[in-house]
Amino acid sequence: MPRLGKGRSVYLTADEIAREALHQFDVGRRPLSMRQLAAALGVGAPALYHYFPTESHVIRAALQLVFEEAIVEALEIVGDPLAGPVDPEVLLTGVALAVYRAFDRHYRIAPHMAMAPEATSRLAGVLTILGSAMEQLGASGPSAAASLSAYGNYVYGSVVIGATRRIDDERFQHAAGEPFSTTSVRPADAPPIGEDTAEAVDRLLARGVEEEAFLTGLRVVIAGIRAAP
Repeated sequence: MPRLGKGRSVYLTADEIAREALHQFDVGRRPLSMRQLAAALGVGAPALYHYFPTESHVIRAALQLVFEEAIVEALEIVGDPLAGPVDPEVLLTGVALAVYRAFDRHYRIAPHMAMAPEATSRLAGVLTILGSAMEQLGASGPSAAASLSAYGNYVYGSVVIGATRRIDDERFQHAAGEPFSTTSVRPADAPPIGEDTAEAVDRLLARGVEEEAFLTGLRVVIAGIRAAP
């Protein structure tokens, strides 16, 4: 039965719990506390366990809200892939960009994004669409799965590294994007490198994976999938 907490005029729902949990992450209240979450919702902690058996289940539900945001944005970028053919590179780029942007907005929960998802028809549909895109690029069977893994790991790594950088900058009061240069400490016997390349690498280390760099790297990953045997 739904629970109506003291002082509440509406019944508590799983969606409300997940949205408040995401809000808790967004405002920097970490780690997630079921007691604090319950207090924010105006209920006792046992009411939360009526819907979610553990904190990890709450976090997974909050993550799902971020992925839902990404799906909505991906549809805005590339259109509905079920309504007609979509170029696989356009599709993969749009999905990756939507995930990148969604977790950029909710970066404090991003370190948890590798948590095992719940098997749903929505997830199955997304994976089928991505798998089909891999096949259109020339990969199939185990090669398609490996390609999807490479694509997913690139997106995941870029998002988590960027989020972790921002979280640590806040925690240690470090100014994000401070000037950074390895030119003066480069070993004399280091292999030759173009100054524009060195500056770009230094910028990456100073600022993390910005959107433009993310998209450039993504194009390299997609090109590698197309060229793979």
